[in-house]
Amino acid sequence: DGSRTIWSYRDWVIKALNKDMPYDEFTIEQLAGDLLPEPTKDQLIATAFHRNTMNNDEGGTDSEEFRMAAVLDRLNTTYQVWLSTTFECVQCYSHTYDPFKFEEYYKSLAFFNNTRDEDTQGDHPKLRFYTAQDEKRIDSIKRWLSTTGNTSLVKSTDLFLHTLEP
Repeated sequence: DGSRTIWSYRDWVIKALNKDMPYDEFTIEQLAGDLLPEPTKDQLIATAFHRNTMNNDEGGTDSEEFRMAAVLDRLNTTYQVWLSTTFECVQCYSHTYDPFKFEEYYKSLAFFNNTRDEDTQGDHPKLRFYTAQDEKRIDSIKRWLSTTGNTSLVKSTDLFLHTLEP
C-alpha cells in the first residue's frame, strides 16, 4: 500500500461529525452519495469510503485476484461498520450461530462485485476539486468566453479542465 491522498474524505467525516449529521444521511452519503439526485462535491467525496481499500502498484500481481481482494475488503468493511458483523467465517462455511448464511454472503458479494477495479498504477480515488478562488477564476474565464459568442471555446475549456483531472 502506497501513500494515500484521501485527506478530503477524512475532512468530510470530521465535518459530518462536527455538524452532527444524522446517521441515516451519514450512511447514505458514504454508500451511495454519487447516486443521489445532483450530488454535491461533498457527497461525491463521501463515497471515498468505498474507494479506501487496498492499493497495489507492484508488478507481477494478478489483476483479477487483486480486484476480488479489494471487493471482499469493501464488502467486509461495509458489513462490519454498518451491521457490526464480520464475514470471515461465512466466506468458507456457515456456523449455525452466524447471523448470515453462506448463500446470503455470496448474494452480497455479487452486489459488491459490480464495480470496476483493476490492479493498475494510480488506483486511488480520482476526484479533483478546485479551490473556491480557482473556481472563481475558471468561471470568470468561461463568462469572458461566453461574451465573445464562441460557445465552442467554452466547451473546449471544459474539456481541457477535464484533462487536468488525475
